[in-house]
Amino acid sequence: MERKLLIVEDNVGWQEELHYLCGNVLNAIHQDETLKKLYLDDMVRYHQETAIHIAGDLYSAKAYIDQEALAHPHSASSMAHSHFDLVTVDINLTDDTLDSSTEGWEFLTFLKEKLGEANIIVVSGEKSPGLVIEGIQKYGAMSYVWKSQFEDNAFEREVKAIILYNDAIKLLDTWQWRNAKRALTLWEMVQQFEFDNPPVYRLNIEDMFAKRVDSLTHIPNANWSHKMLGLLLDQSNWSLMSLTIKGLEDFSSVLRGSQHADQVRRFVAQILESTVVELGNETDFAGHVDGEFIVISTPDRIETLWRNIEEQFTRQIGIFYDMQDNERGYAVLNVDGREEKIPLMRVVRSQVTAEDGPFFSIETITELAAERKQGNSNKTVA
Repeated sequence: MERKLLIVEDNVGWQEELHYLCGNVLNAIHQDETLKKLYLDDMVRYHQETAIHIAGDLYSAKAYIDQEALAHPHSASSMAHSHFDLVTVDINLTDDTLDSSTEGWEFLTFLKEKLGEANIIVVSGEKSPGLVIEGIQKYGAMSYVWKSQFEDNAFEREVKAIILYNDAIKLLDTWQWRNAKRALTLWEMVQQFEFDNPPVYRLNIEDMFAKRVDSLTHIPNANWSHKMLGLLLDQSNWSLMSLTIKGLEDFSSVLRGSQHADQVRRFVAQILESTVVELGNETDFAGHVDGEFIVISTPDRIETLWRNIEEQFTRQIGIFYDMQDNERGYAVLNVDGREEKIPLMRVVRSQVTAEDGPFFSIETITELAAERKQGNSNKTVA
Protein backbone atom coordinates (compact mmCIF):
# COMPACT_ATOMS: atom_id res chain seq x y z
CA MET A 1 0.00 0.00 0.00
CA GLU A 2 1.21 3.46 -0.86
CA ARG A 3 1.07 6.30 1.64
CA LYS A 4 -1.22 9.16 0.51
CA LEU A 5 -2.63 12.23 2.23
CA LEU A 6 -4.97 14.88 0.79
CA ILE A 7 -5.16 18.42 2.19
CA VAL A 8 -8.18 20.52 1.16
CA GLU A 9 -7.48 24.16 2.10
CA ASP A 10 -8.04 27.42 0.21
CA ASN A 11 -5.62 29.62 2.17
CA VAL A 12 -2.03 29.43 0.88
CA GLY A 13 -0.52 30.14 4.30
CA TRP A 14 -2.51 27.34 5.92
CA GLN A 15 -1.70 25.04 3.01
CA GLU A 16 1.99 25.44 3.80
CA GLU A 17 1.38 24.94 7.53
CA LEU A 18 -0.71 21.81 7.04
CA HIS A 19 1.77 20.36 4.55
CA TYR A 20 4.66 21.02 6.95
CA LEU A 21 2.90 19.44 9.95
CA CYS A 22 1.65 16.39 8.02
CA GLY A 23 5.12 15.90 6.53
CA ASN A 24 6.69 15.95 9.98
CA VAL A 25 4.27 13.28 11.21
CA LEU A 26 4.82 11.03 8.18
CA ASN A 27 8.59 11.30 8.47
CA ALA A 28 8.46 10.49 12.18
CA ILE A 29 6.27 7.44 11.55
CA HIS A 30 8.54 6.10 8.84
CA GLN A 31 11.66 6.66 10.90
CA ASP A 32 10.22 4.79 13.89
CA GLU A 33 12.26 1.58 14.17
CA THR A 34 9.52 -0.26 16.08
CA LEU A 35 6.95 0.45 13.38
CA LYS A 36 9.42 -0.40 10.63
CA LYS A 37 10.09 -3.81 12.15
CA LEU A 38 6.42 -4.40 12.90
CA TYR A 39 5.00 -3.74 9.44
CA LEU A 40 6.20 -0.63 7.58
CA ASP A 41 9.14 -2.23 5.80
CA ASP A 42 6.91 -5.02 4.51
CA MET A 43 3.64 -3.23 3.84
CA VAL A 44 3.93 0.51 3.10
CA ARG A 45 5.54 2.44 0.27
CA TYR A 46 6.36 6.02 1.25
CA HIS A 47 7.54 8.59 -1.27
CA GLN A 48 8.17 11.75 0.70
CA GLU A 49 7.82 14.13 -2.26
CA THR A 50 4.51 12.75 -3.53
CA ALA A 51 2.79 11.44 -0.40
CA ILE A 52 0.90 14.70 0.27
CA HIS A 53 -1.40 16.35 -2.30
CA ILE A 54 -2.90 19.81 -1.75
CA ALA A 55 -6.20 20.93 -3.30
CA GLY A 56 -6.96 24.66 -3.10
CA ASP A 57 -10.72 24.32 -3.51
CA LEU A 58 -13.44 21.69 -3.39
CA TYR A 59 -13.75 21.49 -7.19
CA SER A 60 -10.09 20.55 -7.70
CA ALA A 61 -10.27 18.19 -4.70
CA LYS A 62 -13.21 16.35 -6.27
CA ALA A 63 -11.41 16.16 -9.60
CA TYR A 64 -8.33 14.67 -7.93
CA ILE A 65 -10.41 12.13 -5.99
CA ASP A 66 -12.22 11.09 -9.18
CA GLN A 67 -8.83 10.64 -10.84
CA GLU A 68 -7.58 8.45 -7.98
CA ALA A 69 -10.78 6.40 -7.96
CA LEU A 70 -10.34 5.61 -11.66
CA ALA A 71 -6.66 4.78 -11.22
CA HIS A 72 -7.26 2.54 -8.18
CA PRO A 73 -10.71 0.90 -8.41
CA HIS A 74 -11.93 -1.00 -5.38
CA SER A 75 -12.05 -4.78 -5.56
CA ALA A 76 -13.13 -7.58 -3.24
CA SER A 77 -9.49 -8.24 -2.39
CA SER A 78 -8.58 -4.58 -1.87
CA MET A 79 -6.63 -3.94 1.32
CA ALA A 80 -7.72 -0.37 1.84
CA HIS A 81 -11.02 1.22 2.76
CA SER A 82 -9.85 4.43 1.11
CA HIS A 83 -7.34 5.66 -1.43
CA PHE A 84 -6.04 8.03 1.24
CA ASP A 85 -4.58 7.45 4.67
CA LEU A 86 -5.96 10.83 5.67
CA VAL A 87 -7.97 13.73 4.23
CA THR A 88 -7.95 17.09 6.03
CA VAL A 89 -10.84 19.40 5.12
CA ASP A 90 -11.16 23.07 6.07
CA ILE A 91 -14.85 23.72 6.86
CA ASN A 92 -16.37 27.03 7.95
CA LEU A 93 -18.33 26.14 11.09
CA THR A 94 -19.71 29.60 11.80
CA ASP A 95 -23.12 28.79 10.28
CA ASP A 96 -25.41 27.03 12.73
CA THR A 97 -26.59 24.46 10.23
CA LEU A 98 -25.89 20.86 9.27
CA ASP A 99 -27.66 21.19 5.93
CA SER A 100 -25.99 18.84 3.44
CA SER A 101 -26.14 21.60 0.83
CA THR A 102 -23.52 23.51 2.84
CA GLU A 103 -20.30 23.19 0.83
CA GLY A 104 -18.12 21.62 3.52
CA TRP A 105 -20.64 19.03 4.69
CA GLU A 106 -21.60 18.23 1.09
CA PHE A 107 -17.95 17.53 0.36
CA LEU A 108 -17.79 15.04 3.24
CA THR A 109 -20.78 13.24 1.70
CA PHE A 110 -18.93 13.16 -1.63
CA LEU A 111 -15.85 11.71 0.07
CA LYS A 112 -17.81 8.95 1.73
CA GLU A 113 -19.57 8.02 -1.52
CA LYS A 114 -16.32 7.96 -3.48
CA LEU A 115 -13.94 6.48 -0.92
CA GLY A 116 -16.14 4.36 1.31
CA GLU A 117 -14.47 4.68 4.70
CA ALA A 118 -12.72 8.05 4.37
CA ASN A 119 -10.34 9.02 7.17
CA ILE A 120 -11.13 12.69 7.63
CA ILE A 121 -10.00 15.41 10.02
CA VAL A 122 -12.17 18.52 9.91
CA VAL A 123 -9.99 21.61 10.35
CA SER A 124 -11.60 24.97 11.15
CA GLY A 125 -10.61 28.42 12.26
CA GLU A 126 -13.94 29.02 13.97
CA LYS A 127 -15.32 27.27 17.02
CA SER A 128 -18.85 25.93 17.03
CA PRO A 129 -18.63 22.95 19.39
CA GLY A 130 -22.33 22.18 19.39
CA LEU A 131 -22.27 21.54 15.66
CA VAL A 132 -18.94 19.92 15.05
CA ILE A 133 -19.39 16.58 16.84
CA GLU A 134 -22.90 16.15 15.48
CA GLY A 135 -21.63 17.08 12.03
CA ILE A 136 -18.70 14.69 11.90
CA GLN A 137 -20.88 11.87 13.20
CA LYS A 138 -23.53 12.59 10.58
CA TYR A 139 -21.19 13.04 7.64
CA GLY A 140 -18.49 10.52 8.48
CA ALA A 141 -15.39 12.39 9.64
CA MET A 142 -13.17 10.84 12.31
CA SER A 143 -11.96 13.89 14.20
CA TYR A 144 -11.61 17.69 14.21
CA VAL A 145 -9.00 20.23 15.25
CA TRP A 146 -9.26 24.00 15.64
CA LYS A 147 -6.44 25.89 13.94
CA SER A 148 -5.80 27.66 17.22
CA GLN A 149 -4.70 24.27 18.63
CA PHE A 150 -1.89 23.81 16.12
CA GLU A 151 0.58 25.34 18.55
CA ASP A 152 -0.31 22.65 21.12
CA ASN A 153 0.60 19.83 18.69
CA ALA A 154 -3.03 18.69 18.76
CA PHE A 155 -3.19 18.46 14.98
CA GLU A 156 -0.04 16.34 14.72
CA ARG A 157 -1.34 13.98 17.39
CA GLU A 158 -4.60 13.55 15.50
CA VAL A 159 -2.78 12.95 12.21
CA LYS A 160 -0.52 10.32 13.78
CA ALA A 161 -3.36 8.51 15.52
CA ILE A 162 -5.56 8.36 12.43
CA ILE A 163 -2.76 7.23 10.11
CA LEU A 164 -1.81 4.41 12.48
CA TYR A 165 -5.48 3.57 12.98
CA ASN A 166 -5.88 3.34 9.20
CA ASP A 167 -2.78 1.16 8.92
CA ALA A 168 -4.25 -1.25 11.46
CA ILE A 169 -7.49 -1.46 9.46
CA LYS A 170 -5.56 -2.14 6.25
CA LEU A 171 -3.55 -4.89 7.93
CA LEU A 172 -6.72 -6.42 9.29
CA ASP A 173 -8.37 -6.29 5.88
CA THR A 174 -5.72 -8.48 4.28
CA TRP A 175 -7.52 -11.37 6.05
CA GLN A 176 -4.13 -12.81 6.98
CA TRP A 177 -3.67 -13.85 10.60
CA ARG A 178 -0.04 -12.69 10.70
CA ASN A 179 -1.14 -9.23 9.66
CA ALA A 180 -4.02 -9.30 12.12
CA LYS A 181 -1.51 -9.89 14.91
CA ARG A 182 0.47 -6.92 13.62
CA ALA A 183 -2.75 -4.88 13.51
CA LEU A 184 -3.58 -5.80 17.09
CA THR A 185 -0.09 -4.80 18.27
CA LEU A 186 -0.39 -1.53 16.34
CA TRP A 187 -3.84 -0.86 17.77
CA GLU A 188 -2.51 -1.37 21.30
CA MET A 189 0.16 1.23 20.54
CA VAL A 190 -2.53 3.66 19.32
CA GLN A 191 -4.57 3.04 22.47
CA GLN A 192 -1.58 3.86 24.66
CA PHE A 193 -0.86 6.95 22.59
CA GLU A 194 -4.45 8.12 23.00
CA PHE A 195 -4.42 7.29 26.71
CA ASP A 196 -1.52 9.71 27.08
CA ASN A 197 -3.16 12.23 24.71
CA PRO A 198 -6.96 11.78 24.91
CA PRO A 199 -8.71 12.70 21.64
CA VAL A 200 -11.80 14.89 21.59
CA TYR A 201 -13.62 12.39 19.41
CA ARG A 202 -12.54 9.13 17.84
CA LEU A 203 -13.86 6.00 16.25
CA ASN A 204 -12.03 2.75 17.05
CA ILE A 205 -11.49 -0.71 15.60
CA GLU A 206 -12.01 -2.88 18.67
CA ASP A 207 -15.32 -4.08 17.23
CA MET A 208 -13.52 -5.09 14.03
CA PHE A 209 -11.40 -7.54 16.03
CA ALA A 210 -14.37 -8.75 18.07
CA LYS A 211 -16.24 -9.69 14.89
CA ARG A 212 -13.37 -11.85 13.65
CA VAL A 213 -11.49 -13.20 16.66
CA ASP A 214 -12.79 -15.85 19.06
CA SER A 215 -13.12 -14.46 22.58
CA LEU A 216 -11.96 -17.72 24.22
CA THR A 217 -9.01 -18.81 22.09
CA HIS A 218 -8.02 -15.45 20.55
CA ILE A 219 -7.57 -16.95 17.09
CA PRO A 220 -9.89 -16.37 14.08
CA ASN A 221 -13.50 -17.35 14.71
CA ALA A 222 -15.94 -19.13 12.40
CA ASN A 223 -16.83 -15.95 10.47
CA TRP A 224 -13.23 -15.29 9.54
CA SER A 225 -12.50 -18.98 8.92
CA HIS A 226 -15.42 -19.30 6.51
CA LYS A 227 -14.05 -16.30 4.63
CA MET A 228 -10.70 -18.07 4.26
CA LEU A 229 -12.35 -21.32 3.17
CA GLY A 230 -14.30 -19.40 0.54
CA LEU A 231 -11.06 -18.06 -0.91
CA LEU A 232 -9.84 -21.65 -1.44
CA LEU A 233 -12.51 -22.23 -4.08
CA ASP A 234 -10.57 -20.09 -6.55
CA GLN A 235 -7.10 -21.41 -5.63
CA SER A 236 -5.19 -24.50 -6.77
CA ASN A 237 -2.32 -24.99 -4.32
CA TRP A 238 -3.69 -25.50 -0.83
CA SER A 239 -4.02 -28.07 1.90
CA LEU A 240 -6.53 -27.98 4.76
CA MET A 241 -6.18 -29.80 8.07
CA SER A 242 -9.22 -30.19 10.29
CA LEU A 243 -8.14 -30.92 13.88
CA THR A 244 -10.10 -32.48 16.74
CA ILE A 245 -9.11 -32.92 20.38
CA LYS A 246 -9.91 -36.59 20.85
CA GLY A 247 -11.06 -37.32 24.41
CA LEU A 248 -11.98 -33.72 25.28
CA GLU A 249 -15.60 -34.61 25.89
CA ASP A 250 -14.71 -37.30 28.46
CA PHE A 251 -12.14 -34.97 30.02
CA SER A 252 -14.80 -32.29 30.39
CA SER A 253 -17.81 -34.38 31.41
CA VAL A 254 -16.33 -37.00 33.74
CA LEU A 255 -12.92 -35.73 34.85
CA ARG A 256 -12.37 -32.00 35.17
CA GLY A 257 -15.35 -29.94 33.95
CA SER A 258 -16.03 -27.35 31.26
CA GLN A 259 -13.72 -24.69 32.69
CA HIS A 260 -10.72 -26.97 32.29
CA ALA A 261 -11.90 -27.93 28.81
CA ASP A 262 -11.79 -24.26 27.86
CA GLN A 263 -8.19 -24.16 29.07
CA VAL A 264 -7.40 -27.09 26.77
CA ARG A 265 -8.95 -25.26 23.81
CA ARG A 266 -6.84 -22.18 24.56
CA PHE A 267 -3.78 -24.42 24.87
CA VAL A 268 -4.39 -25.95 21.42
CA ALA A 269 -5.04 -22.53 19.87
CA GLN A 270 -1.69 -21.30 21.19
CA ILE A 271 0.06 -24.30 19.63
CA LEU A 272 -1.60 -23.67 16.28
CA GLU A 273 -0.82 -19.98 16.30
CA SER A 274 2.83 -20.38 17.26
CA THR A 275 3.28 -23.18 14.70
CA VAL A 276 1.80 -21.16 11.84
CA VAL A 277 3.86 -18.09 12.73
CA GLU A 278 7.15 -19.95 13.19
CA LEU A 279 6.98 -22.64 10.51
CA GLY A 280 4.27 -21.68 8.05
CA ASN A 281 4.08 -19.59 4.93
CA GLU A 282 3.20 -15.90 5.06
CA THR A 283 -0.41 -16.64 4.10
CA ASP A 284 -0.97 -19.70 6.33
CA PHE A 285 -4.00 -19.60 8.59
CA ALA A 286 -5.33 -21.15 11.81
CA GLY A 287 -8.89 -20.77 13.04
CA HIS A 288 -12.24 -22.40 13.90
CA VAL A 289 -14.98 -23.96 11.77
CA ASP A 290 -18.06 -25.72 13.17
CA GLY A 291 -16.37 -26.56 16.46
CA GLU A 292 -13.19 -27.84 14.81
CA PHE A 293 -9.78 -26.22 14.60
CA ILE A 294 -8.45 -25.74 11.08
CA VAL A 295 -5.06 -25.00 9.55
CA ILE A 296 -4.68 -23.88 5.94
CA SER A 297 -1.30 -24.05 4.26
CA THR A 298 0.34 -25.35 1.09
CA PRO A 299 1.04 -29.04 0.38
CA ASP A 300 4.79 -28.57 0.80
CA ARG A 301 4.39 -27.17 4.34
CA ILE A 302 1.40 -29.01 5.79
CA GLU A 303 3.28 -32.08 7.06
CA THR A 304 5.85 -29.92 8.84
CA LEU A 305 3.05 -28.02 10.56
CA TRP A 306 1.26 -31.23 11.54
CA ARG A 307 4.37 -32.85 13.03
CA ASN A 308 5.04 -29.79 15.16
CA ILE A 309 1.42 -29.53 16.33
CA GLU A 310 1.23 -33.23 17.23
CA GLU A 311 4.63 -33.21 18.96
CA GLN A 312 3.84 -30.14 21.06
CA PHE A 313 0.39 -31.42 22.00
CA THR A 314 1.66 -34.87 23.01
CA ARG A 315 4.58 -33.43 24.99
CA GLN A 316 2.57 -30.82 26.88
CA ILE A 317 -0.95 -32.24 27.33
CA GLY A 318 0.17 -33.90 30.56
CA ILE A 319 -0.14 -30.57 32.40
CA PHE A 320 -3.90 -31.14 32.49
CA TYR A 321 -3.59 -34.53 34.25
CA ASP A 322 -2.34 -35.85 37.57
CA MET A 323 1.16 -37.30 37.83
CA GLN A 324 -0.25 -40.81 38.25
CA ASP A 325 -2.37 -40.41 35.10
CA ASN A 326 0.70 -39.43 33.10
CA GLU A 327 2.73 -42.33 34.46
CA ARG A 328 -0.02 -44.85 33.63
CA GLY A 329 -0.81 -43.29 30.26
CA TYR A 330 -4.52 -42.98 31.10
CA ALA A 331 -6.79 -41.47 33.76
CA VAL A 332 -8.83 -43.57 36.16
CA LEU A 333 -12.47 -42.99 37.08
CA ASN A 334 -14.08 -44.92 39.97
CA VAL A 335 -17.59 -46.06 38.98
CA ASP A 336 -19.54 -48.14 41.51
CA GLY A 337 -16.38 -49.47 43.08
CA ARG A 338 -14.63 -50.36 39.85
CA GLU A 339 -11.99 -48.47 37.94
CA GLU A 340 -12.72 -47.22 34.43
CA LYS A 341 -9.82 -46.24 32.19
CA ILE A 342 -10.12 -42.87 30.45
CA PRO A 343 -7.59 -42.43 27.61
CA LEU A 344 -5.51 -39.26 27.67
CA MET A 345 -6.46 -36.63 25.11
CA ARG A 346 -4.77 -36.58 21.76
CA VAL A 347 -5.10 -34.44 18.65
CA VAL A 348 -6.28 -36.08 15.42
CA ARG A 349 -6.58 -34.68 11.94
CA SER A 350 -8.14 -35.15 8.57
CA GLN A 351 -6.77 -33.51 5.45
CA VAL A 352 -8.23 -32.17 2.22
CA THR A 353 -6.26 -30.68 -0.66
CA ALA A 354 -7.13 -28.80 -3.85
CA GLU A 355 -6.42 -32.01 -5.78
CA ASP A 356 -9.44 -33.63 -4.08
CA GLY A 357 -11.68 -31.17 -5.94
CA PRO A 358 -13.03 -29.44 -7.81
CA PHE A 359 -14.99 -27.86 -4.99
CA PHE A 360 -17.92 -25.54 -5.64
CA SER A 361 -18.83 -24.60 -2.06
CA ILE A 362 -17.32 -24.37 1.42
CA GLU A 363 -19.63 -27.17 2.55
CA THR A 364 -18.14 -29.67 0.09
CA ILE A 365 -14.69 -29.02 1.58
CA THR A 366 -15.75 -29.27 5.23
CA GLU A 367 -17.98 -32.31 4.62
CA LEU A 368 -15.11 -34.20 3.01
CA ALA A 369 -12.86 -33.29 5.94
CA ALA A 370 -15.51 -34.56 8.38
CA GLU A 371 -15.97 -37.83 6.46
CA ARG A 372 -12.25 -38.51 6.46
CA LYS A 373 -11.97 -37.76 10.14
CA GLN A 374 -14.86 -40.10 10.93
CA GLY A 375 -13.24 -42.81 8.85
CA ASN A 376 -9.96 -42.38 10.66
CA SER A 377 -11.30 -41.74 14.16
CA ASN A 378 -9.00 -44.34 15.68
CA LYS A 379 -5.89 -43.13 13.89
CA THR A 380 -3.58 -40.20 14.53
CA VAL A 381 -3.12 -39.31 10.89
CA ALA A 382 -5.48 -38.93 7.94
